[in-house]
Amino acid sequence: MRYKLILLIIPLILIVQTLGYAQEEDANYWMQLGAQFYNQGDFRSAIICFLRVKEIQERTIGINNASYANTLNGLGTFHLSISDYSQAEKYF
Repeated sequence: MRYKLILLIIPLILIVQTLGYAQEEDANYWMQLGAQFYNQGDFRSAIICFLRVKEIQERTIGINNASYANTLNGLGTFHLSISDYSQAEKYF
C-alpha cells in the first residue's frame, strides 16, 4: 500500500515541477515580447507584457527572489523612461 502511494505521488511532483518550469519560460517569453514592444515605441503593449512577467514571477518564484526584484526595478525604470514618475515610485 505504501509503495502504491509513493508511485502516485512521484508523477504529481514531476507534473508540478514541469508546470513551474513552463511558467518560468512563459515569463521569459513575455519579457522578450515586452522588450520588442518597448523598442518599437509601443509602450502600452510593453507595460502589459512586463506586468504579466511580474504576475507570473509572484506565483512561481515569489516576491523574495532576486529575479522578482530585478523585474520591479525594470518596471520602475520603464516608468521613468516615459516620464511617469508617480508609477515609477511604486516599483522602487
